[in-house]
Amino acid sequence: VQILAEYIIKNEEGVNYMRDIIKAGITEVRGKEPEFKINIAGSEQEQSFALAQIHYMKIERLAMLNGKTFEQAKSDYLEALSIIVGAIKDNN
Repeated sequence: VQILAEYIIKNEEGVNYMRDIIKAGITEVRGKEPEFKINIAGSEQEQSFALAQIHYMKIERLAMLNGKTFEQAKSDYLEALSIIVGAIKDNN
């Protein structure tokens, strides 16, 4: 975890970096249900950095939208994420 945290701090390259690592889209074919596709490239550290950046941006936005501090929004976000992950685990 410490190595990952150091990597994230040293490599704050932003959204364009994330686009190179995580590419997602929806494919729609006539007569079929739309299909969500995601392609994840890069090393484990690069992937983790991109995901951490996504979480950070979501927390920042939630704080702004709900008039909370970053720390309050982070606490709410992590609690919600824990519930979601638990529900997914229970269904698998």
